[in-house]
Amino acid sequence: MSFPSPTIHQPRRFCRQPLGFTLTELLVALSVIFLLAVVLVSLTSSIMAHTRKTGCVSNIRTQLVGLLAYTADHGKNYYWPAASTGADNAPEYLYPDYVGTLETFICPATKNRIRPDVIDTKTGKPADLKNNAAHAKAAGGGHSYEYFGFYTIPPNEVRLEWIGDKFHARKRPGHPFRSAHETVLVLDGDDSGINNFPDKSNNHGAAGWHWGFADGHVRWVAAGETRQTLGQPAE
Repeated sequence: MSFPSPTIHQPRRFCRQPLGFTLTELLVALSVIFLLAVVLVSLTSSIMAHTRKTGCVSNIRTQLVGLLAYTADHGKNYYWPAASTGADNAPEYLYPDYVGTLETFICPATKNRIRPDVIDTKTGKPADLKNNAAHAKAAGGGHSYEYFGFYTIPPNEVRLEWIGDKFHARKRPGHPFRSAHETVLVLDGDDSGINNFPDKSNNHGAAGWHWGFADGHVRWVAAGETRQTLGQPAE
């Protein structure tokens, strides 16, 4: 009697798969992640810059409405009375009756601030409404806008008249020099660097700035266009 030979099972041999990434794969993955991060940061910065510019335009439009309302209420042709030809104290006259919030006088692209607890004894209003901050990074106190009362180069002439105890140096509707759509009332600028000209310390840097006109429109004016408008040589 014969018995079947026992079956001998051979152990299975598995192909050992490498664990994790190779150095090449890791470098490729890191490169892709880095590129995506760069794109994301660039996109986020662009969106934030656009948002800050949009907020600045809104602020200027609100101030223009306030300046026109001030003119209507006071029965004069002037947008606001100035302490001097170079004064930037229009917010004193606009707040709070014509512009209700202090934040309207702060460009979102700056670190400027108006301290509500620092009060001017003569006006009873925040002292920081009297003048703009020195530059975009100034956080010591001061608003973010210039009110163009000191004009030297066409189309920025000035008409001065002494009324009471103040110069009224603002542009007026129907003045003989320029029409309302060419009359600049509000600039989103500072007093450092090249005054009344966009530079790296300005609210939106050296690229340009916003101009608010007496007919209510606001537009972005690039540095090159500013040079051409003011009769300065292009760089």
